[in-house]
Amino acid sequence: MDTALKQVLAEAISRDLSDPRLGFVTITHVEATQDVREAKVWFTALRARERRGSQEALESARGVLQARVARELRSRST
Repeated sequence: MDTALKQVLAEAISRDLSDPRLGFVTITHVEATQDVREAKVWFTALRARERRGSQEALESARGVLQARVARELRSRST
């Protein structure tokens, strides 16, 4: 499941987010609970100085990302 979450998040970030604070980020690791209600996500930013802005952008987009993950996982399970 963690691999699927990682893939969905990476796609959502590249396609759905347009926040100017968001630099070039790579999702490196995801750990989700068994019920997938919570997940910890690790990422790297291309430039170290972009990390803080990227983190703020990702936190700001939390709802959008959660909705995308829910939609994608639901469609994959049916």
